[in-house]
Amino acid sequence: MSTSTPNSDETLKQILDTVNELKSTQNKIISSINSCRESIKNQEKKAKIEQIEVKITTLETAASPAANVESVYAELMDHQSRARNIIFFNIQEFNSLPDQLTDTLTVDKILNSIGLQINPLSVRRLGKQSNKPRPLLTAHYIT
Repeated sequence: MSTSTPNSDETLKQILDTVNELKSTQNKIISSINSCRESIKNQEKKAKIEQIEVKITTLETAASPAANVESVYAELMDHQSRARNIIFFNIQEFNSLPDQLTDTLTVDKILNSIGLQINPLSVRRLGKQSNKPRPLLTAHYIT
């Protein structure tokens, strides 16, 4: 026969309430820990993304000198080809058929008159024809 005393029932109820409170607190702590873990994982992912972005930027910067070298080389070649050009202004245009031949002879006469013994590789007029004489571009082989 079991006899319960009111005092022991009350103590058991208090113990049961305390155990339930501890379980509730434990669940809250576990939930908080899981939330912290997720937050840490997200921060680690963000840090990895930032590292990858830095590496990409570094690679892009390292790759661009090759493009810059090509661009500088192309500009240098363009500059060298333009350095061989002479442009004459206010030279009368003739309306004869072999205009280029006439222009070539005119350029030869001008260069000979100033003491240069070079023959132009090409001679052509720049711009559209109008009532004013167009500039005359001559390309020369200069050593």
